[in-house]
Amino acid sequence: MHWTSACAGRLAISNIVLEAQEGGPIALLQDSDLISIDAETGQERQLNVELGTGELTQRLASWNPPPCQARRDTLYKYIKTVKTAVEEA
Repeated sequence: MHWTSACAGRLAISNIVLEAQEGGPIALLQDSDLISIDAETGQERQLNVELGTGELTQRLASWNPPPCQARRDTLYKYIKTVKTAVEEA
């Protein structure tokens, strides 16, 4: 779900799926929420939200997807066709 790499001696994390648009944990983050980054676990690198399941469930219940800003062209096609690695497998 996330790609982690070292760029110029620094850690860089890029979200490569549309998790925030689809109501995944990233979409539920709010200012001052804590996350933890584990970049030393070999192939299982992780970015974790430091919130309990109850809090995430409550936030998801009141969450509404933001309107899609792309209506045409490349970004629109990307949004409509890209799937997660699990969905593509």
